[in-house]
Amino acid sequence: MTFASPELFTMLGVKTHLGRFYEKANNVRGGNVNVVVLGHGLWQSRFGVDARVIGRVIQLRGTPYTVVGVMQPGFRFPTRTNVWVPLMARMAAYNNNPRYWNRSGRGYAMLARLKPGVSLDAASAEMR
Repeated sequence: MTFASPELFTMLGVKTHLGRFYEKANNVRGGNVNVVVLGHGLWQSRFGVDARVIGRVIQLRGTPYTVVGVMQPGFRFPTRTNVWVPLMARMAAYNNNPRYWNRSGRGYAMLARLKPGVSLDAASAEMR
């Protein structure tokens, strides 16, 4: 399971095989964060390539999630990921524990794409 912002998919330029990705509205505090995008392989092996999986409620770690999409075949980012859920679902799963809201923590990875015309040095300086 990977907790990710919805912008991850746009940044990577990927599309779903079925359904859609979760949206910004699914990644806000107090929003409907219990939505999931399934990996294509998981969809094949556990759901028998049934297109009616979209809208179905499944259990992940004892929590109900509504399936909104299925990824394209071969997409597995990060490695070994079979399901993607909104980052805010992690916060909700831990009852909004302040530890997960601490921006100085080291528990998250970030991935970014350089804007055309911006050098890596300039982007690094802005991040610092």
